Amino acid sequence: MRTCKRAAGILFAMAFLLAGLLNTQTAEAATVFYQSGLYYKVTSTADQTASVYRSEGTNETLVIPQTISRDGVTYTVTAFEDNAFQYDTRVKEITIPETISVVSNAGFSNCRNLEKAMLYSKDITYMDFPYYTEIFCYYYSQTELTAELYGYDVDYLGVVFDDPHSLTATPVSGSEIRLEWEGDIGPGYYEIYRSTSENGTYELVGTSYPCVFTDSWLTKDTTYYYKVCKTEQPGSTLFRSEFTNVASATTTSVYPDPDVTELEGSVQNVQATAIGDGTIKLTWDSFDGATAYFIFSSDEPMSSKDDGYVLSVVSATDDLVYYDEGNLAGDEYYYIVVAAQMQQNHTYVFSDDSQCVSAVVQ
Repeated sequence: MRTCKRAAGILFAMAFLLAGLLNTQTAEAATVFYQSGLYYKVTSTADQTASVYRSEGTNETLVIPQTISRDGVTYTVTAFEDNAFQYDTRVKEITIPETISVVSNAGFSNCRNLEKAMLYSKDITYMDFPYYTEIFCYYYSQTELTAELYGYDVDYLGVVFDDPHSLTATPVSGSEIRLEWEGDIGPGYYEIYRSTSENGTYELVGTSYPCVFTDSWLTKDTTYYYKVCKTEQPGSTLFRSEFTNVASATTTSVYPDPDVTELEGSVQNVQATAIGDGTIKLTWDSFDGATAYFIFSSDEPMSSKDDGYVLSVVSATDDLVYYDEGNLAGDEYYYIVVAAQMQQNHTYVFSDDSQCVSAVVQ
């Protein structure tokens, strides 16, 4: 009898373990799901995170999303499972979002056709790409990049941009339109594009670092259309944000007074103040009749504006302030501000030079 009970107990225990194993496998299988050429695995229901479980190996281009949704729940994609791409010999280009910080043992080394990897994460700790894969690392600033890129030929280090938006256009005169928009203050430049019709061809007309630009040399009584994007450097097409909305404005019927041949006097109360972070703030008083202010600068004292170079042109419709940024601490810079008025023939007349002022960068 005791032997029969022992046997029955063993059979019960085995059945229990087998049932548990089957339930575990069923539960695990339930966490794996498929979308757009990739299998994903839910790694935490509490944190709502998921990993790339396996590549189907049918797509030449793969863009790993930051988030993935299943049954009404949105999961953040944070990792690759081991050997997730081990058998993917078709993929040629892959984009990895900033939510993924570990790219190790994912099997990329077996992706013999992988030509390009686009990395948006600034916290990559390790990579196992083939040696011939072109690697593009996007980051917010070089000091924030923690990737260990040893042994890899990183072709470019770029910048991730927030898309500029809320572009507005306001006529200033018969020859100028002022543009303003909202955007981030990180590295990069804004490119301004103009067209004479909303759906026409847009041409690059200027660049700006702050979120403001005055378009000059325009024809009176004419409507112009604008859109703005941000790039890492002027002319770059590799690292570019999306364009803003299209904004339009019509120049007025009035040009500045054509009889003015010079502006008498000079800009007063020019002040240069170091405000930290490599920035010098310039301010000055308004000058009657000015449509713009030319800021001349040099790293040596200037007896006239001709001793320096044009650092910037500030529209008279802007605040009477300019921030000279990106300078090295300890360096001293000199400035002269000159008022200007645009004429009907699209030339400027100028005031006398302001007093030369300087500040030491902090």
